[in-house]
Amino acid sequence: MDGRSSNSWSSNIISVLYSNMFLSIAPPLMDFEDELLWINQSNSGKLKILYDKSNYVTPNTKLLIEQAFIQPLSLQDQQILFDDLLKQKSDITHQYGLTPAKLPLLVENNPLISIEILLRLMMTSDITEYFNILVNMDITLHSMEVVNRLTTSGPLPTEFIHLYISNCISTCETVKDKYMQSRLVRLVCVFLQSLIRNKIVNVKELFIEIEAFCVGFSKIKEAAALYHLIKHLETGESALSSNSISKQ
Repeated sequence: MDGRSSNSWSSNIISVLYSNMFLSIAPPLMDFEDELLWINQSNSGKLKILYDKSNYVTPNTKLLIEQAFIQPLSLQDQQILFDDLLKQKSDITHQYGLTPAKLPLLVENNPLISIEILLRLMMTSDITEYFNILVNMDITLHSMEVVNRLTTSGPLPTEFIHLYISNCISTCETVKDKYMQSRLVRLVCVFLQSLIRNKIVNVKELFIEIEAFCVGFSKIKEAAALYHLIKHLETGESALSSNSISKQ
């Protein structure tokens, strides 16, 4: 093979190799004012590096958080998480890995922890997403406990409370198992009485819906008690209105 043939062969090989490669030009270096500078600690003995540990989550706490989504925690472990919550100053949902989709798991397994986290979230705009999940999740003793605690800790959006009550009532009406239905109706009645007595809800705004619910389950003692309560409030308000008119 002569020199010309050899050069031609080499050129063809290089041509094939480059045809199968993606070539790009290296971007130019740019000068940023706030660009992070590398600190060579061996040459900077006078520099003291400070770490912000205010939002640090220990491995033990992370393990407890993961367990909290799948099983009830002991009182001691719950206290560890409560203490850690007090230290957190920024995005606790990111620190705890609590996405809205995981909220029902935390509510069912550890309602007290979910209450503390939601109370912190109520001071942020993220709470709307978690309210949407809470209002549409399965109605259980723990979910009602969480909502009831939230209502007594501060004002909640009226729409959220009304939607949750409507979901409670519709769930009771659709349960097929008579024993489970009776148990859920009793829980919902006690829950509604608590909201009404604490003046969390305005009975007039939900009177027809609650009255129909009580009549439908009138054989259950708690439903009858709830019916008497709303009727008593209605009578009292009517009497006040009549007295006001007569004085005029």
